[in-house]
Amino acid sequence: MKKEEGGNRSIPLEGPTKFRLQHTWNPVEDLKEKERDQLLKEINSSLKNIEKTLERIENLFRFKLFNTETNTSE
Repeated sequence: MKKEEGGNRSIPLEGPTKFRLQHTWNPVEDLKEKERDQLLKEINSSLKNIEKTLERIENLFRFKLFNTETNTSE
């Protein structure tokens, strides 16, 4: 029996393939990225709370300043 020449060809695995990923998935880096994203969300939330607190302080200061000016003019 003769083997058919075209039936058992091996495909060379050398060189780049078009299906090769640019960046392979690394679960450790993915976890670090998720932790980083969570940390950034927490920082953003904290900054918003600080901003609101500063606005309240500013409003109180302006109110006190306005009342002081009004009371001294009477």
